[in-house]
Amino acid sequence: MVTIAAGGSGSFSLALLNDGTVVAWGGRLASMRAVPTGLSNVVAIAAGDQHSVALKRDGTVVGWGTSADGRRAFPPDLSNVVAIAAGGRHSLVALADGTVRAYGYNLSGQINVPPDLSNVVAVAAGARHSVALQRDGRVRSWNSFGGIAATNAVAIAAGGDMSYALTREGTVISSPPFGVPNGLSNVVRIASSPTQGHNYALLADGSLVGWGPDQTGQRPLELADQEFVSLASNDSGLGGGTFTLAVTASATVIGWGDNRYGQINIPSGLKDVMAIAAAPTYVLALKRDGTVTSWGANSNFVSAGWTSVVAVAAGPSHRLGLRQDATVIQSGAGAPPPQEGLTAVAAIACGSQHSLALKQDGTVIAWGQTSVPAGLSNVVAIAAAVNNSLALKSDGTVVAWGSDFLLLQVPQALDSVMAISISETHALALRTDGTVIRWGRNLTSGQDQTAPPYIKDVIAIAAGPTESLAVRAPLRFAKFEVVDHPTMHFRTFTGRDYTVEFSTDLGSASWTPLPGGRVTGTGQLATVLDDTQTTGGYRFYRFWEER
Repeated sequence: MVTIAAGGSGSFSLALLNDGTVVAWGGRLASMRAVPTGLSNVVAIAAGDQHSVALKRDGTVVGWGTSADGRRAFPPDLSNVVAIAAGGRHSLVALADGTVRAYGYNLSGQINVPPDLSNVVAVAAGARHSVALQRDGRVRSWNSFGGIAATNAVAIAAGGDMSYALTREGTVISSPPFGVPNGLSNVVRIASSPTQGHNYALLADGSLVGWGPDQTGQRPLELADQEFVSLASNDSGLGGGTFTLAVTASATVIGWGDNRYGQINIPSGLKDVMAIAAAPTYVLALKRDGTVTSWGANSNFVSAGWTSVVAVAAGPSHRLGLRQDATVIQSGAGAPPPQEGLTAVAAIACGSQHSLALKQDGTVIAWGQTSVPAGLSNVVAIAAAVNNSLALKSDGTVVAWGSDFLLLQVPQALDSVMAISISETHALALRTDGTVIRWGRNLTSGQDQTAPPYIKDVIAIAAGPTESLAVRAPLRFAKFEVVDHPTMHFRTFTGRDYTVEFSTDLGSASWTPLPGGRVTGTGQLATVLDDTQTTGGYRFYRFWEER
């Protein structure tokens, strides 16, 4: 992958691949993802509010997405383009002769290019204004809240009503002059969402810093070379925006995205995390000692009884905990759990107004505003979001129920599924061959339901309101068990070799190979029994693919 771009309120993304082609995903409208067939030889991309622009190697420009307001009304003879930008409802191009042309909505004067503007080498577009970088390092802007007093800029960006310039010294200056995190330095690249005002700076050490209206100060996103244990994305955008969390192999948590309720303000010193659950406005983290930590809104929920917990689930107004004795505890405003039958529970899930419990015998209990389909049995996994639910059966098929018709449309002949996830907009199924199948409101009729071909060798999935997340092999992950002779299941790929190791300390540098824990993949779930653990207690396992 060469570069990426993120759109505005349309919530879509673009990626420019090494071979000069472009892929798109997300978005409320199919047109946002409709990369023109045969588009190739692309050298730059830009994502606007609901439209995209690509610059080809020959200096021509291609646009797609909505054409409203003439935002991609490029004349047929447009050529010699050297830089592009896509804003809220307008587009900019810089030509080889140093001039700029603008197209689209002009209520605020954003396409009124200053007549004396020349020697331009780069352009940027915000929601209602435009910015140009000149060859001598000066920055010009029009219809903005003030120009950037930069004479040594090497790059520019625009987001919302803000303008940014990256200086030769690696610092970032802005107009208006606020918002950039204090002490930000050693920056090598900057980028902004055109309409939402989310901003990012890539540092020389490879880390990423984000800031903006829905974030609190500096937020490093150290995603490169991470070994993820699990992912969580809030399963409902109702009032909580979109954010994502990941548990790393070192049992710490990182987060990125919307932060208006402090959802990604990870508590200082948080460690030994086994699992996380994300609701629209808050987060739960399960620690290896069976306690639960929370942050964001509703973060003071933990009360008596939230101990010896082995799994957590989070809904907008209530949350569930599965305890070591296979019983369930609940707190919040949701319907109370049934007084009888809620024992021998193996897994839990939360929707907006309902809850699910998977029992060890493969049956499902539900309470709140839902009911389990008659005869549902042999279930091995459950998922819930808003008013919809999924159940994965032991034969690899999926059953859906709830109020959203499109989420009920499980693809025909879907089988060999080993994991499921659901959000308010779409559902995901991970198959045993490492591919991902999707369905729901973000797909148009007849659209391929298989995830893009580069999404392969997947070992974990998570569905958020506007995005899908996948962890690919070979990434190590850890599983925690507190039962005698634990039996573990993990997915494999045909012909590949896997090793299972254990430790009593997740942060240990020394892990012990489990006797009988070397497995050759068959494309199905592999089962490994730890018969060396004779007493209940804490033990961590990691499964990794030998390459």
